Amino acid sequence: MEFPTDQLYKFASFNENSLSALADQSVWFSDVDSLNDPFELSFEYVVSEKEEENIAKFKEIGAKEIEHSLSKSTTQAKQMAEDIYDKNRDLFVKKMYEAIELIQSQQEKTLGKLNIFSTSLDIPEEPEHYKNMLMWAHYAVSFTGFCLQFSATKLLDSFRSHNSESKIGHCKVDYSDVTHKVNPFTYMNNTDESYFAPVQFKHLQWKYEGEFRFISSVRGLHKYSPDALERIYLGCKMPESKQKVILAIAKEYFPHVEVYKTSIDKTCYEIVAEKI
Repeated sequence: MEFPTDQLYKFASFNENSLSALADQSVWFSDVDSLNDPFELSFEYVVSEKEEENIAKFKEIGAKEIEHSLSKSTTQAKQMAEDIYDKNRDLFVKKMYEAIELIQSQQEKTLGKLNIFSTSLDIPEEPEHYKNMLMWAHYAVSFTGFCLQFSATKLLDSFRSHNSESKIGHCKVDYSDVTHKVNPFTYMNNTDESYFAPVQFKHLQWKYEGEFRFISSVRGLHKYSPDALERIYLGCKMPESKQKVILAIAKEYFPHVEVYKTSIDKTCYEIVAEKI
């Protein structure tokens, strides 16, 4: 997928880990269980309430498997699947539900091994995301932290070039008040990108984040190229002593990066950024 915008933002608190990662030109990919939303990877398996429809679907899946694995014609494969059903219908139905449970277990296990680095996109018809008050309050600890602005394309390219041991993907998060639905029959013959769809859905209450995710097969720090970072915004409540630390890191490792100090305009509920 193409990036909706090339500007991505990462809000961070001022602490040893965030400063060390910044100086090392690295970001942290967290395992799913470490994320702050306990509803991560929520989804529901949905099959037809009519068992005969599920049986017909399972026959179809079985026929495709027979056709490919035994090199049978489509007609022959369908007849063989029908014969298996007729031979022991109760066992066939039992195997069908066991297959559904196995697919669910395997998918949950696979999704649980993913690791995520979360960023934020500019939200259409809203101010640039570095002005998002809730993000400053929640992720930059009441405006005392900082915000990194990345180029999405350069960040992805550098993840892939600097972290050869990792498989890197990405997705935009969609928000809904309805749990994502999954039909387990979809994945009995093969899997596609939709297999990982649960990672891109969150509840509507998180919509303010405008989240865009990078997904890795490996947990921990991932290097990026210095030119992927474009700007650094300092929180309006960051003490001057801490500002000097960020400025020193920027000067040493990111001499091309523009650093901005934010302030608030109480006459219009706006966050203002001034280049240092």
